Amino acid sequence: MNIRPETEDRFSRYVEAVLEANGRDPGADPLTVAARSFAVDPTVQQQLLDRIQQSDLGLFAKFNNILVNEIKGEKIFMGTSGKVVASTTDTDVNERKPVSPIELADDQYECTVTDWDTIIKFAFLDSWAKFPDFEARIGRWLVRAQVEDRLKIAFNGTHRAATSNRDANPLGQDVNKGWLQHIREQAPAQNITEIQGGSGKVTYGAGGDYRSIDQLVLEAYHDVISQPYRASGNIVCFISEGLLSDRHFKLVDQDKPSEEIAADQIIQTARVGTRPVEIVPWFPEGTILLTSHENLSRYEQEGSRRRKIEQAPQRRGFVNWESFNEAFVVEEYGKAALIENIAPFEAPEA
Repeated sequence: MNIRPETEDRFSRYVEAVLEANGRDPGADPLTVAARSFAVDPTVQQQLLDRIQQSDLGLFAKFNNILVNEIKGEKIFMGTSGKVVASTTDTDVNERKPVSPIELADDQYECTVTDWDTIIKFAFLDSWAKFPDFEARIGRWLVRAQVEDRLKIAFNGTHRAATSNRDANPLGQDVNKGWLQHIREQAPAQNITEIQGGSGKVTYGAGGDYRSIDQLVLEAYHDVISQPYRASGNIVCFISEGLLSDRHFKLVDQDKPSEEIAADQIIQTARVGTRPVEIVPWFPEGTILLTSHENLSRYEQEGSRRRKIEQAPQRRGFVNWESFNEAFVVEEYGKAALIENIAPFEAPEA
């Protein structure tokens, strides 16, 4: 199947706009020019990050998504750990002494290369060519797909393989290290994976380590996260869908009047263990993460994004070759508590 001439013309105008936005002369044949790799202009790169922030997967807008100059360096938003910077000084006796409000730790970010190569089929473009916002639709489609990938990797990435395998790792586990993996490796004291030695689980329910998921969250919040971080008041509970569903089922599966059950639901649904709840697509099952949105960042190195757009008739589409250097960063490990292997308690068979 070949692309319709009118669709090719419209796609050519889209490519022309991309080239012009990046300071490239599209000439008489934008498709030929775009088939040569070009660097994405830093201004356009920032605009793309802004669009990612504003995508219809609005959750990503709550996290830091920023450009950094260096491929490796100090974290951007390292905090104060509760340190008081304010002071008084008798200048007749001593000089004033400035202090850094930032607690530097021996932990740096490092951006690594991610390839993000897509094919846009001719049939797909033909079906969109009738819409007046054809060019914008392509842009939105690409942005949404990138946002989905970022969320998958951020919460599931465990390592970066030399060559990734999406069949074996459908959530990008081998594309980059995500936030949870950084906590596991860099801050094991903030990571709970079992309560009773050798059990390999954190259990809840009658006979379990905790009476309920709410008790688990409440105790982890107070025992793992120190008071200065709790004082910020912005720590939320990222929780897997299965755990939240099980908790809600137990709330309504009680012998209560329907009006009381409805009232409980209204009160309880938004919070678990006093913490506001955040549901994340592709969040690992049996997992809870207590932290703030702004404690989780994605860094992208400025000037690292490159693109090439070429027609691939043998694959009946246009290929968008794209790459960039990125890192997923937990700004302050002390402001996070990661609980994994959570499951309802099952009494051993007699």
